[in-house]
Amino acid sequence: MATAALIDTSVSDRCTTGYSLFELLTCLAILSLVLFYALPHLAIAVENGRLEQRVNLIAVSIKAAKAEAIKTSREIIICARQVQRQACQSNSVSGSSDWSHGWLIFADSNADKAYQSEEHLLKLVDLKAVHCEINWNRGNYLSYHRFGILQGSRAGSFTISCGAKQTQLVINWVGRVRRVNRR
Repeated sequence: MATAALIDTSVSDRCTTGYSLFELLTCLAILSLVLFYALPHLAIAVENGRLEQRVNLIAVSIKAAKAEAIKTSREIIICARQVQRQACQSNSVSGSSDWSHGWLIFADSNADKAYQSEEHLLKLVDLKAVHCEINWNRGNYLSYHRFGILQGSRAGSFTISCGAKQTQLVINWVGRVRRVNRR
């Protein structure tokens, strides 16, 4: 009976003393190996998430503008947004333009391809240009005719780049969007 009391006491003392230095170093080594292999994959997952978010935002915005043009029988404009302002960059129809800060979708009541405060703003997309670029190769805006086709047959493509990943959204003259994966 006295022996049982000694065994119980020694086990109890062992549990309250904590972990040995060897056990702590072993856990630290395993944890560092797991982090060493997991962190690069986490960065790639974040980069893929940013790219997918921007691709989906553009595609949904284009489809919404087309649907609104058909529904309301009005000209709908999507234009590159000025940094920190609720205005279009310009109404240029040529060259490549940066859409990384977002865009406006509005009903163009005076046909000037620029947003004024009295025009009906359908959507404002505000993006932070962190590690991602969005470029449209046909100027600063897209214009949907009341029948849902691009005005001026301005087919083109958006190139979305986040880090090493790149994707294109190609828009045909009818206004349909298709995705072309790169790298």
